[in-house]
Amino acid sequence: MLNNKTFLKIISFLIAVALWIYVMGEVNPDTEASIQDVEITFTNTDSLAGDGLAVVQNKTVTVDITIQGRRAEVNETKRNGVTATVDVEGASEGKNTREINVILPDGVSLAEISRQSLTFTAEELVEEEKPVTIEIAGAESAAGSLMPWVIDSSPKTVTVTGAKSSVERISEVRGTVPRNSATERQAEVEVDLAPVTDDNEVVLGVALSRETATASVQLLYSRAVNLEISVENLPDGMETERVEAPDTVTILGTEDAVNSIDSLEGTVDLSGAASGEKIPINIDLPEGTYLYYREGAPAAEVTLRTAD
Repeated sequence: MLNNKTFLKIISFLIAVALWIYVMGEVNPDTEASIQDVEITFTNTDSLAGDGLAVVQNKTVTVDITIQGRRAEVNETKRNGVTATVDVEGASEGKNTREINVILPDGVSLAEISRQSLTFTAEELVEEEKPVTIEIAGAESAAGSLMPWVIDSSPKTVTVTGAKSSVERISEVRGTVPRNSATERQAEVEVDLAPVTDDNEVVLGVALSRETATASVQLLYSRAVNLEISVENLPDGMETERVEAPDTVTILGTEDAVNSIDSLEGTVDLSGAASGEKIPINIDLPEGTYLYYREGAPAAEVTLRTAD
């Protein structure tokens, strides 16, 4: 049996818990909460585009805020996230400074914000066609192994629209197919596209005429085969002194296709080329086979000399 003192302690604890639950749940007291790194988005960009301008976005811009209100509403706001915007309607070319607007639900107010305004740059709005490149994530080749491959894709180009300096930074629009999407039967997959620079940095603040591409992917066999090089269109009065080129290349295809090939012929066209210049090798591939390379297409360095 519990003695009176222990019994009273237990009752007191239960009463305290009940009162705390009542205060937190029923009375719902005021509270504050900090939210870090709220992303700032631009509104009325269509209106700005109508003036022939676009916002330059070199990086994601964020703001830190503190909100206040009833505990339940504050907690729900933190769970759902907060929107911060900057209205760019009527902005002029060059630098502009506008107020940051934090959108909050009823019953929740802004107590503090790390910055009141944002300075941004508006530039000439341009559009350009950019090539689409589809790659397989983590695809590597080992002779005789199966590897995923993009057989075809569509579209080949997309139109990119945005601030002039942003569009000029884009080298291609890239889609990445998960490695496990490919099987030994050819299949089509939908791929999200992103505009990227030569350094693989995603360019923000531009619009694509298409957000996705369709890629035909399949697991193909790989095989290293010999490469035999010939030179075409030698300049008059010159002859080859040395040709430096890969001895082998890796090809991809069905098992029967790659096993039927022991060597390939490649030609080096010297039309307009200078001695010692690296020249792409044109390789005649049988139908249904593909050339695999990771660090640039195969090239040859041809050294010329005066013919005897």
